[in-house]
Amino acid sequence: MLRPRTARAATLAAAVSLSLALTGCGGGGTTQAGADGGAMTGELVVWHYYDEGSGGLQPFVKTWEERFEKANPEVDVKFEYVPYDQMASKVISAAAAGKTADVIMTAAPWVPEMVKAGAVQQIGDKWDAFPEKGLFPEKVEEGGILQGKRYAVQSFANIEGVYYNKTILDKIGASVPTNLDELEAAMAKAAAAGYTPFTTAAPTGAGGEFSAVPWLVSAGWSYTDADAASGKQTLERIQTWRDRKWLSPNDASGFNAGKNFTTGRYAFAQEGNWMLGAFKKDLKFEWGVAPLAGHDKALIGGESLTIGGKTEKPALAWKFIQDTFLSAQGGIDAAEAGSVPLRSDVASQDVVTKDVNLTAFTKIAAASIAAPTVPNTGKVSDVIGGAWNELIAGRIDADAAADRIAKQVPPLLAD
Repeated sequence: MLRPRTARAATLAAAVSLSLALTGCGGGGTTQAGADGGAMTGELVVWHYYDEGSGGLQPFVKTWEERFEKANPEVDVKFEYVPYDQMASKVISAAAAGKTADVIMTAAPWVPEMVKAGAVQQIGDKWDAFPEKGLFPEKVEEGGILQGKRYAVQSFANIEGVYYNKTILDKIGASVPTNLDELEAAMAKAAAAGYTPFTTAAPTGAGGEFSAVPWLVSAGWSYTDADAASGKQTLERIQTWRDRKWLSPNDASGFNAGKNFTTGRYAFAQEGNWMLGAFKKDLKFEWGVAPLAGHDKALIGGESLTIGGKTEKPALAWKFIQDTFLSAQGGIDAAEAGSVPLRSDVASQDVVTKDVNLTAFTKIAAASIAAPTVPNTGKVSDVIGGAWNELIAGRIDADAAADRIAKQVPPLLAD
């Protein structure tokens, strides 16, 4: 989650205590053979942030653990949950104490700060030796490179789109919208009928950035043209929704859009493809995904797969990443969970193409962008996510949010 989700991006929380940072770190006196292809043994610790808000991805944690252990019976895989807004601080604190998890599934915006802290290590040689790297889109994988050196890879993409409650639309006599004007017309009807028209997510930091950027870039804004008038105009539209009370009252408090939508009382929700699996299983009403003009681009998210900077088992960690996430089966797992697999041989299979909603997300992904990978990535996220959070919460207006983004983002990209 770029939720990114994730699949998401997230807030850089205040540092957690050192004792928490060390809990469950890799090492533990286990052993592994060298990187020459020999048998590997011992405990492998994987930090992740998949919770209920991760939709269909959460159940795969157990699947991945059991599958790798079956193929490698002398390895004990331990997935350890770290709250989304604590991942960056915990990883960095652990590195400062000399230990990290062996594999870290993290949001891409945090990688530069982790690199600076020595919390993740270079994996360029491992990626270059991976025989199937050509099946992954080069431009997406460039996101794992910082100052010419690779620290991360990505096996699937997460993006946000607009979900609609078809049952509500039928009741209020509205069609599935194709542009923002039609969306607003349907929202007005939903409000008049007693429904909450829209729900989104507006946490601070990268989580908020992940939700704000689709509206901005679809209007013509870009990171390198952060003072574009189109950015202010689209934020003014969002402010109008807020002022009309068309948004959920809990949008600014975290990642609540998915849970809100499941109640059946919301006409529309800005949510990610990672919710497809859970929605298919849990929703009791008709629904779908609407690629609409005005929100037809998004910010590419999805977990960056990294190896802990202090692990004693880098070869085993890479084998886990390669066999679990970069494999064809890993791509199928991602598609079944509602994520967009990046392997070209998986993206064209029925598991993707037979799902009209996943196909809608792949169309959005094709037009989407990645956040710039620079040393100040986290600070850029803080600026955009913070402005989005305060706008949705009602603490600032659209002018102030647009002005903050326009003035503060360019210097961070140039620094």
